[in-house]
Amino acid sequence: HGHGQVHHTPLGIAANVSVALAMLGGVAFVMGIFYLVNHHDSDMQLYSWEVVSCTISIFVAILHFHGLLGVSHMVIHYMEGTFELDPGLVHTVVHTTQAIILFTAMHCTMYVFSSWAAEGAAMGGSHGSGHGLEKA
Repeated sequence: HGHGQVHHTPLGIAANVSVALAMLGGVAFVMGIFYLVNHHDSDMQLYSWEVVSCTISIFVAILHFHGLLGVSHMVIHYMEGTFELDPGLVHTVVHTTQAIILFTAMHCTMYVFSSWAAEGAAMGGSHGSGHGLEKA
């Protein structure tokens, strides 16, 4: 065995090819997105931005969900260890409290957004998506 020699096994070569193809696929995907959001047809731009926006919203929602799930598990383990309570009761209380807080936050957010939309309509504004790509 010499210095600096790499032994290529079939499994290692397959893994390298898989990573290379995944990277090329990612680059092709991003290039396609750039093409669509800069398309000469304004409808294509609008719908492309809407799809990108929805996709990002889904990823952010999943990220927040997993973050809240981690926090609730930390609270559950803390409460079970500190207060020596029944695990079933702790899970029920923590998850019910979390659901009430999220439900209230959702309704408050919808109230604020609907108030803004109503104010915009009363002032003669449009109900567009807000990114300036609406048809004139």
